[in-house]
Amino acid sequence: NEYRLYQCLGCDLVFVWPIPDNVSEIYEQQYFKGNIKKKTAGYTDYESDKEPMKKVFENCLDKFERLAAGRKIFDIGAATGYFLDLARKRGWDTGGIEISEYAADLAKQKNILIHTHASENLKEVAAIRETHGLGNVAYYHKLGMTGDLLCLAHCIWLEDDEINILAENDCRVLHCPSSNLKLGSGIADIPRLQKNEIICSLGADGAPCNNNLNMFWEMRLASLLQKPKYGPRVTPANEIVQMATMNGAKTLHLEKQIGTLDIGKKA
Repeated sequence: NEYRLYQCLGCDLVFVWPIPDNVSEIYEQQYFKGNIKKKTAGYTDYESDKEPMKKVFENCLDKFERLAAGRKIFDIGAATGYFLDLARKRGWDTGGIEISEYAADLAKQKNILIHTHASENLKEVAAIRETHGLGNVAYYHKLGMTGDLLCLAHCIWLEDDEINILAENDCRVLHCPSSNLKLGSGIADIPRLQKNEIICSLGADGAPCNNNLNMFWEMRLASLLQKPKYGPRVTPANEIVQMATMNGAKTLHLEKQIGTLDIGKKA
């Protein structure tokens, strides 16, 4: 496989994509060692820098806050996950930290949104259940992540109790219909989530998972996908527009600034 180096925009973490099974072997290749040292601003020597992961995430968050310019979202993604995996495989001190648990603590302390994926495909759900004995959302809840600061993309394969967790804790769901279709993940049961008064907005996921980052296309798909199951009157145009505008603003806690055409709000 051809591996490429990427740098997280919100921090100094550099990761390899696709994430290889043999992380340590790939890292040992001189090409990657040289490029990692060259491209990272804060952690230039991973061989000698063995500080606990807690300090790594604190530095990451501090840098991210300066870059975010007020739109503060902590994305638990590939960069941090890769770095944690690399640290553990090399025997570095991770401080016994669980990345999601620590992100939840940071979010509450600094009032920052957490964005991550949940229950996107059956393989993922099975892996989490095998490791932790819980579904994705139930595991996040156990870690203390759930609340109105938690923004979860996809949420296709949810258990009944997980839907209750989302509703009771005012979590936000980001529906990504094009991505779910392209990857064969499934179809999120948006009408059921809405019936439980869960705020659902729309997203396009990343470009490789979509090929067409067009919000109007997502709106159309979000409306059509539910009709074979629930009938032609479900997810009408006004609900879809609300998902794309007002609910998007509520998800980001920006409803006082955007989301509707009102005097005093941004155009």
